[in-house]
Amino acid sequence: MLDTDTKRRIDTARDILVGKVPDPKSQVEQITIALIYKFMDDMDAESEEFGGKRKFFAKEFGRYGWAKLMRGGLGGHEMLNLYGEAIAKMPENPGIPPLFRDIFKNAYLPYRDYLRTHNQPQWDKSSKEALYVRKRGAEVNASFEAYREFIETRSGPIVANIHICLIHQTNYLLDQQIRRLEQDFMHEGGLRERMTRARLATRAQQQYRGPHAS
Repeated sequence: MLDTDTKRRIDTARDILVGKVPDPKSQVEQITIALIYKFMDDMDAESEEFGGKRKFFAKEFGRYGWAKLMRGGLGGHEMLNLYGEAIAKMPENPGIPPLFRDIFKNAYLPYRDYLRTHNQPQWDKSSKEALYVRKRGAEVNASFEAYREFIETRSGPIVANIHICLIHQTNYLLDQQIRRLEQDFMHEGGLRERMTRARLATRAQQQYRGPHAS
């Protein structure tokens, strides 16, 4: 189960990010790019299944395949970095059609692209600024108000870095929750197994009480 504190922190980070992510058109563009990315990997997988070879994610680009991004054990931070690296290098991929190459040439990850185009550094995860943002997010009952002053008054590069920190923090919380759910499943089973145990326990209790028990 998603504990209340973790859910609150994820919801807070999500509300802040959704409110500040570029306009809906930009969000649709990001989703479209991800769908094209996955489509290419699906085509490669189908080709391999029928005895062919990978075309889109081959040779040095093989490490960027969708399945590689989604593999178990890869944390949200690592996944985001790998995807960002892939998006940046995809226009150089000789295996993709010119149309796809042009699409990826204009692709970007909003906050990182903002920092890059403005020649501003991205905070290291161990920097005092990043640590401060994470500390604010871990406070009890933290909400948008914990960041409002900074987001509304600081410069663009600082706000972009704050959002990148929140993305990483949200990814970390989701990773922790996924691992917790995996452990719960291993120890307690899925919903159907739990319902079966509950029914058996109720039946056993009724039989123990006997047919005349009140």
